[in-house]
Amino acid sequence: MTITSILTPDWLTYSQTASTGITVSRNVGLHSVCDSVANPPCRDFPSDSDCLGDERAFCSMWRSTGFLMSLATVIELATIVGFVVIMSGGKMKRE
Repeated sequence: MTITSILTPDWLTYSQTASTGITVSRNVGLHSVCDSVANPPCRDFPSDSDCLGDERAFCSMWRSTGFLMSLATVIELATIVGFVVIMSGGKMKRE
C-alpha cells in the first residue's frame, strides 16, 4: 500500500466547472499533481512556485510526509527480505 500511495497521484481529487462549461479536474499525489487542462498534464509537487508565502509550512509538512513514506517503504522491504531469509533458512537457523 505504501508503494501504491507513493506512485499514484490521487491522494486528493477535485473538479470544478467554470462558467463557460469547461470542467477542470486536478489530482494531487504525494510527489506529483495532474491537471486536466495543463500541458504537460503532470508535474512535480510541491514545486518552488507552490511554496511561496504562507504555504511554506504546508510544503514542509508535505515533503516530510513524502520522506517518511519512502522511509517506511525501505523498512517494509527490509522486513520482508529478513522474513524470507529466516523462513527459507531451515529449522536450525530459525532456532
